[in-house]
Amino acid sequence: MTQLYKIDFSQGQLVEVQDISPAPAVQETYNPYERTYGQEYKENLDIAEIAKIVRKQLKAHFANTTWSVTVKRYSGGQSMNISLVDAPGVQLVDINPKYTPDGYPGHNLKKWKYSDTYNKMMEQAKGFAQSYNYDGSDIMTDYFDVNFYCFTGVKFNSKADLAIDAAIDKIEKEYVA
Repeated sequence: MTQLYKIDFSQGQLVEVQDISPAPAVQETYNPYERTYGQEYKENLDIAEIAKIVRKQLKAHFANTTWSVTVKRYSGGQSMNISLVDAPGVQLVDINPKYTPDGYPGHNLKKWKYSDTYNKMMEQAKGFAQSYNYDGSDIMTDYFDVNFYCFTGVKFNSKADLAIDAAIDKIEKEYVA
């Protein structure tokens, strides 16, 4: 289950709070031939309305950050893109302790990794949206049935993106193997 966190932006540290995560899907036992529904799913709620709700949740939960929540509609369905635009004072990347410079296949060749704070923020942002989603997909037959697809990340060329690039450059220059 996704656990919700609040971030103390004065120090850029995670502060765990009570578990206010959306409950798992309403269905109690898994049946691959039935849909599972998020806790907040309502049949007639449009994706644009869900995006507004998600924006409010992000603003309330991650003070001092800026997010972009956009919606796309297309012939195969619809999607929601949740992008971090700015997160002043939050460390978004760390040095990768599993870095191996030897170049063997399967080894981690990146000197950096996204921070736990960043990963928890993205997981939580996606959790807000997914609580309004349903999933009746069957991957065995390549059949997809969702209310909407949901993607999270950092908005290209935003302040958060530039901060990540600067942190990566710093790690690349200062890292001693």
